[in-house]
Amino acid sequence: MANPRVTIGIIGCNRLHYFRALMESAHRCIQYDNLEWIVFDNASIEEGMSEYLDTLTYVDHLIRRKERSPSTEHVTAMNEILDMATGEFLILMPDDMQFILEGNWLQDLVELAVDDLGVGSIVLNAQRHTSIQRFFRSDRGLTRL
Repeated sequence: MANPRVTIGIIGCNRLHYFRALMESAHRCIQYDNLEWIVFDNASIEEGMSEYLDTLTYVDHLIRRKERSPSTEHVTAMNEILDMATGEFLILMPDDMQFILEGNWLQDLVELAVDDLGVGSIVLNAQRHTSIQRFFRSDRGLTRL
């Protein structure tokens, strides 16, 4: 059976430094053979942002809002990504995350969700070192909370 399609939806606006770190790390670290990439830019005007967006050739759908609407734009972007997504699963994230783990970890998360183990949501999360020590043990990988 083929892997279920996973849609990755990213919302950004003007923070090129963070946005580039997210996109470069996600493209490198998310190793999965059935991805759909949707990037929604909320009318960025930062120098270099438009040019960087043009380099993202692996992105399936690049939406560029023409005008800002700060009070509603994030929610509107999330809804538009949700409407456009074709994946069975959706990873929706802001522009200030960064991935540090390469490998088949997304395959493991999809298998958890597909196996219907009562998992309603899986959250990608990064914490400060002290919080990581509380939730993860050095001799094991991810733990279930």
